[in-house]
Amino acid sequence: MRLPGDTPDADARLAQRRLRTALFKALGKLPDREREAIVLRVLEGRSTAETAEALGVSRRAVGDLVQRGLYRMRRMRGVGHALEAWLENMS
Repeated sequence: MRLPGDTPDADARLAQRRLRTALFKALGKLPDREREAIVLRVLEGRSTAETAEALGVSRRAVGDLVQRGLYRMRRMRGVGHALEAWLENMS
């Protein structure tokens, strides 16, 4: 049901806000190293080498941490769809 003054843009902004909130809550539930790897590699767009150096781990470990963290997020209730939409927009 739309209220007077509601617009598709307002609906889209609300949906984006909810998406962002769900994703940041999910990130907060991850183990520290997985969260750090996702923030550096995915959110900040750092290279694998830069992320590895910042975390003090190997490049392979960066990939493992990111993949494990994304897997955990996909399995969290109400986050899987939001995560896929977010990752699609990041590409």
